[in-house]
Amino acid sequence: MKRNIFLMSLILSLLITLPKSTCNDNQKGAQCMESNNPFIEKACAGSVYRDHCVQSLKSLPPSDTCDIKTLTINSINITKTYGLIVRAWINQKLEYSNLDPHVKFALRECSNEYGDALEDLNRNIESFSIAKRIDHRFFHDLNTLMSGAISSIIACEDVMKEFKGKDVMEDRNKVFKKHCANALSVIVFWSHNHDY
Repeated sequence: MKRNIFLMSLILSLLITLPKSTCNDNQKGAQCMESNNPFIEKACAGSVYRDHCVQSLKSLPPSDTCDIKTLTINSINITKTYGLIVRAWINQKLEYSNLDPHVKFALRECSNEYGDALEDLNRNIESFSIAKRIDHRFFHDLNTLMSGAISSIIACEDVMKEFKGKDVMEDRNKVFKKHCANALSVIVFWSHNHDY
């Protein structure tokens, strides 16, 4: 029970910390209030999981997805939030004493891999506040960190297959990779639609 309360508190605090945005000078106020922000469809167009991308971003209040930069930060935050949920689930699962020792080992490895992925996502989010310039190098770094997060989850999948624990994770890795691919799509969209 205490763990569930902690997990819900963690999720709520992450959702509260999503950055708020307002319309910039290039947008009309009415457009910002619409739930059909044109940036969402365009930013998700390059994702293999286009519908999942659109659905995730439209789940945020319209004012939170107003400009491309904020949309990018929010897509990374959505991915991070899901990663935190999965890692908390893994750590809770590790407390079960009746797990096969091999599966337990694989889950520990996955917890570490999710930790690495979350570190990459945190560095991505931090880069927005410390970047002196938004240029090609900035977008290259965002792509590299997002690719690192995806690689960590692929490593988790590999160890789960090796130790016959694939079913334990169900679709959690798959959904996390979808979020990563969606965030990567939004990053690429912003990089092509940014005035350097």
